[in-house]
Amino acid sequence: MMIFIDARNIYEAEKEYNLRAEQHFVLGYKEMINFFAKKYKVIRGYFYDGAPHPSQRTPEREQFFRDLRQNGITLRLKEIDFTAISKPSQKGVDIFLTADMISLAYENAYDIAVILSGDGDYVALIDLVKSKGKKVWVLSFDSALSPKLRECADKVLVIDRMLDVFGKQRLIKPDMPNQNKQKADKKSENLINNKTPHT
Repeated sequence: MMIFIDARNIYEAEKEYNLRAEQHFVLGYKEMINFFAKKYKVIRGYFYDGAPHPSQRTPEREQFFRDLRQNGITLRLKEIDFTAISKPSQKGVDIFLTADMISLAYENAYDIAVILSGDGDYVALIDLVKSKGKKVWVLSFDSALSPKLRECADKVLVIDRMLDVFGKQRLIKPDMPNQNKQKADKKSENLINNKTPHT
C-alpha cells in the first residue's frame, strides 16, 4: 500500500468541516498511517503541497515536515514565493501526485493506492491506475468528495465518520484516555475489516 496526500485539498476540506461543525479537528498523519498499518504493509506515503523556500518557513512548519518524514512520508513540495505580490499558486502540485502514482503503478510498487483528496480531477488517474490491476481507495471529508470520485474508487473512507480514528491523539480528552482509545481501536478494527459501511 502507498498513500498519496493532496495536502491543499485536505487542508481546505478540514477547515470547511471545522467551520461548519464548530469543531477543532486536526487530521493526524501518524494516526492515519497506523490505521492502515494494522492490516496492510504501508510502503510509503507521499505528501504533495506548495511550500515556501526553507528560509521563509516558520519553525512550526519545519517541525511539521520533520514529523511527516519520521512517519515514513516523503515530501513532494513545489516551492512557492510567498513574498511575491501576486497570490501564491498551487498549480502543478497535482501533477507531481499524478506522475508518481502512475509511475509507481507501472513499476508494480504497490497493490493498493490510497489517495487523500476529494478532487474529481483525479477520476482519470484512478481509472488508469485501476486498469493496471491496482486497487484505489479514497480518503476524504464528505463535503469535499466529488460524486464521480466516489463512484470510481474501489473503496471510500469518509473522515467525518472516523474522527476518533484519524484525529491527532493530543485532541483526546485527558480525563478519559483509555475509554477513547478503546473506542478508536474498536472502530479501526471494524472499518478495516469492512464490518461497517464505508461510504
